[in-house]
Amino acid sequence: MLHVFSRNKAFYILWMLALCGASILVYMHSNHGLQVILNGYNNPFFDVLFYYLTKLAEGILITMLLVYTLFKSRAHLFSLIGGWSLAALFTQLLKKTLFSHVPRPGKIFQLDPNWHWVEGVTIHNSASFPSGHTTDVFAVMTLVALYSKNNLVGTMAFFMAAIVAYSRIYLSQHFMLDLIAGSSVGVFFASLSVFFFFYSAWANNRSDLLSKPLIKLK
Repeated sequence: MLHVFSRNKAFYILWMLALCGASILVYMHSNHGLQVILNGYNNPFFDVLFYYLTKLAEGILITMLLVYTLFKSRAHLFSLIGGWSLAALFTQLLKKTLFSHVPRPGKIFQLDPNWHWVEGVTIHNSASFPSGHTTDVFAVMTLVALYSKNNLVGTMAFFMAAIVAYSRIYLSQHFMLDLIAGSSVGVFFASLSVFFFFYSAWANNRSDLLSKPLIKLK
C-alpha cells in the first residue's frame, strides 16, 4: 500500500490533516454543538453554491472519470468501478443496517426557529451515518489524485472533495462525524482498488491486458 501513498502524498497528507482537525472540532464542541456553530455561517451566495456543488456527488464526477478511464487503460477502468462501487455499497450497508436509526440534522433541529434552511432542499430524517455523498466524492477524487500522480492535481482533488463534503453539513443533511466516516470509507476502498489493479501480484501477472484501453482512438 506504500506504493499507492507515494503516488500522491499531497492528497493523503491533506486528507489526514483534515480528519485530525475535524475530529478535534467534534471533540471540543460535540457533534451536535458543532452543527449549530457551522449553521450560523450562511448567506444567500453559499445557499446557491452548496445547493449545486452537492450535486457533483450524484453521478456527475463519477461519469466524467468513467469516460476518461475508458480511453486510458483497463487498470484505470476496473479500479474506478471496483473502488467506487465497493465504497458506495459498504456505506449503504452501514446506513441501512447498523445505523439506520441515526437521525439527521433535519430531524433534530426541525423545531429550531433560528435554524437556517436552504430553499429547495429535500431534508432527510434518518440513516445519517456515514455520508453517502462524502463517500462517493472522496472515492472519486482519491482516484483522480492517484491516476494523475501529480501533487498539484492531488491538492485540487482534495479541496474539491472537501468542499462537496462540507455542502452536506451546510444543507443540514449530515453531521461532521458522518463526513469523517464517509471520507474514510471512500479513500480506503479507492486506495485498495488502485493497489489491487496496479501493484498486486495478480495485476503484475496480467499487466499486458490491464495496460490496454477498453476503447482505442484511431
